[in-house]
Amino acid sequence: MPLATASFGFLIDAFSTALGTAVSGASYAVPQGNAAIITWEMRADGSALSSSLEGSMDDVNWHILQSNAVATGGINNYGPTAIKFVRIAQISRTVGTVTTGRLLINRN
Repeated sequence: MPLATASFGFLIDAFSTALGTAVSGASYAVPQGNAAIITWEMRADGSALSSSLEGSMDDVNWHILQSNAVATGGINNYGPTAIKFVRIAQISRTVGTVTTGRLLINRN
C-alpha cells in the first residue's frame, strides 16, 4: 500500500537511510489523468552511490525505470509516463553515513 498519493508540483522527502546496502523507499501513488514527469534526486555524503527510480502498476511488482551511479548522487527526470506508483531505492553506497532522496511529480 502506498504511503500517500503524491500531488503534482510538491516536493516529497521520500527516502533516508544510514545503511550502505540495498534499501527501497516508501511508495507513492502518482496522480492519474495526465502523463507525469518524475524528477528524482538522491544525495549521499559518501562515495560510489548507486540508486534507482522504480515504478509499478500494482504497488507489488516493481521495475527499475531509471538508474543513477554518480558518486554523491544527482538529479534525474523520467517521463512522460503513466506509471501508477513510484519509489526510489539505494542499490549500494560505500563510505558515508546517510543517503537521502526526494521526488517531484509534475504534469506533462
